[in-house]
Amino acid sequence: MFKLDLDWSFIAAVPYRFGAWLQQYSAAVSVLFAAAIAVFTWQLASLTKRLWLVTKQSADAATRSANAAVRIELPILRVSTPGLYNRSSTADTSKTPNGLGVADLVPVTDVDSIAYITSLKFKNAGRTPALPVEIAGGHCVAPTLAGEPQYTKFRNISASTIIPERGDAHIDLDYEMTFTQDQIDKMAGREAQLWFFCQLTYTDFMDEQHKFRWCWVWDRPTDVGHYYLSSWKTVPREFRGTS
Repeated sequence: MFKLDLDWSFIAAVPYRFGAWLQQYSAAVSVLFAAAIAVFTWQLASLTKRLWLVTKQSADAATRSANAAVRIELPILRVSTPGLYNRSSTADTSKTPNGLGVADLVPVTDVDSIAYITSLKFKNAGRTPALPVEIAGGHCVAPTLAGEPQYTKFRNISASTIIPERGDAHIDLDYEMTFTQDQIDKMAGREAQLWFFCQLTYTDFMDEQHKFRWCWVWDRPTDVGHYYLSSWKTVPREFRGTS
């Protein structure tokens, strides 16, 4: 019968020898373990970062998609060019321009000392209504526009006023402009132009507030003919657009 002859003294000495070896090379073993942990930690951090980037990209894409869906439903406002008027010689001076009849107002076609804009007509090309809160108007006589618009008249708008989807609404402003003789001379000499600008504050269907701004210039293209208001496309962005 086969008999296994083992050196039990050698086997018994293995733990002692391993312990001695470990003690002899403990610094090297510690370095190896530290290196392994460092590699594992780096890989874990790299994977975590990649996972965070993928998650962030997915979240950003979802946010952009949601914002785009909301923007599609927001009001899209435009405003018609207003008329510039003065009182007729028979108009009741105790009434505001907005309270006068059509026959009491005459279009301003030349440089004058005073002028009025009674109301503005806003159009909504969007798919949800706009709820106007406040309208503001301002003007200046200058060669060009610069800086932030300075509005000089503000009017609160009735809560019952709505600019419906794919509809329009007239909003009273009753804005009065007066000019000095120096301003009249500069406008007549083409040294300066009359600029009129407005701002409509409104809320959308999500109850978020926006400001719609627009601007016109009152001038004539040549030295002959009548003056008229026209929408100006080369004004600073502070004077037109929606925010």
